Amino acid sequence: MLSVQRHKQEIYEVLTIYYDGKKLGKTSFVLRLKTLKQLTEQKIKLHEAINRIFETEYFKKCKSEQDISKYKKQIRKEFVDILKKLDVDVKYNELTSTRSKKYQEYMNNKMKEFDKKRIKDENFTNLVKALRSNNLYLERDMFNAVLMTLNNMSIKKHSLTEAVNYAVNHFKVDEAEVKKHVDMVKGK
Repeated sequence: MLSVQRHKQEIYEVLTIYYDGKKLGKTSFVLRLKTLKQLTEQKIKLHEAINRIFETEYFKKCKSEQDISKYKKQIRKEFVDILKKLDVDVKYNELTSTRSKKYQEYMNNKMKEFDKKRIKDENFTNLVKALRSNNLYLERDMFNAVLMTLNNMSIKKHSLTEAVNYAVNHFKVDEAEVKKHVDMVKGK
């Protein structure tokens, strides 16, 4: 059986498309995003997700039992539609994946690439911010060595020593300087 877990970015994109043109506040959107993430990770059941949205957004609007039933059905319909767009089938509150193994692997690879790109962008931004705040300018090779070290530590999970040695060998720069700048970016 395939996993029903979906990447946060994938859920975000489906929610954005689903609620496009519908009036939905930022807090409601974030609540649905977090709830669907927990639902696909199977940390909560479908009825718990429905109750979470109901209690937060619709409880005060209810005046009778029919209102409660109406809003819960509406939320369930939204969740079932969104889950279908995420290739998750819902039968009797049980979630099953309808994706093929090949497509699931493809999506997992795409999401890993997305995560790598996000981490690289984040490392670049942090490095530039640290350099600007300290009024430092690095030559191109030193800048690239520090950036490569940060990326290897966060993406490839290398130790500081391994990442620094790799960057030093690749760019032919001073090891102590690279460590100093990496520590500056990390805030040590």
